[in-house]
Amino acid sequence: MGQGDDCPREREAELSFAKALSALELGTGDLQERAATLSLFASLLKDLGKFDEALLQLASVRSLYQRLADPDNEARTMLHEANILGLLDPPPESC
Repeated sequence: MGQGDDCPREREAELSFAKALSALELGTGDLQERAATLSLFASLLKDLGKFDEALLQLASVRSLYQRLADPDNEARTMLHEANILGLLDPPPESC
């Protein structure tokens, strides 16, 4: 299977998240649910190699957790961000 074979699945996954985000806009406005959904979306973006987009989503997620005074999930989000930053700029090999 070539890399192009995955494109329809990638588009389908992104479409599913677009629908989920639209449903959130019509829902109760629950910030916890929004943060969890955006965090999952950021994971998808990371898996697709869209690191900058994933980091933007995670910045929003972190902000939501700050508003919710949820330091545990805020810290998890920061770890997720650090993981992506490590992929963008891996540390040098040790001697």
